[in-house]
Amino acid sequence: MKRVTLRLKKSKGEKTYLFLDYYPPILDPRTNTRKRQEYLGMYIYTKPEDAVQREYNNRIMKHARLIEAKRALAAVDRDLGRFDYRNLDADFLRYFDLKSQGRPSGWRITYEYFYDFVNGSCRFYDLNFKCSQFYSYLLDCNEGGKKISKSKVSHYVGCFKDVLAEAYRDGYLLDNLSLKL
Repeated sequence: MKRVTLRLKKSKGEKTYLFLDYYPPILDPRTNTRKRQEYLGMYIYTKPEDAVQREYNNRIMKHARLIEAKRALAAVDRDLGRFDYRNLDADFLRYFDLKSQGRPSGWRITYEYFYDFVNGSCRFYDLNFKCSQFYSYLLDCNEGGKKISKSKVSHYVGCFKDVLAEAYRDGYLLDNLSLKL
């Protein structure tokens, strides 16, 4: 069985970067090589100066531990033949784009807003962190020069929940994230 451990790597500055350590190494489907570490792209302050930085550190550590737990569960599920870990590394935007074709226009509009929100790059393993912020992003967006109405935001969030539920059913997600929105 694979072990996944959250580790910290201090940088020369005031930040400490977070990464996951796998033992034994896992196969990276993009490069078809074995990798032992996965950098999460997150950091914490090495010596937090105030309450804001301490709160930031606490929240980032919670997210990192959640990712660690999900990767560990994915490894167990893969070992038992229930979940394909490579699906977490697949391109969610491509999946969303394909699913929105032939659907009502709300799906396409939701896709375009989400595409702008993530700056054109989102893998399935990024979704847990991104989903919680997408609703707030929609509330701040403008459509035709004025803010999007709350009913349209609800409609777009409904479309987003639908695509998340389909991704879960198709085996791309470990958890049904649509239930968390």
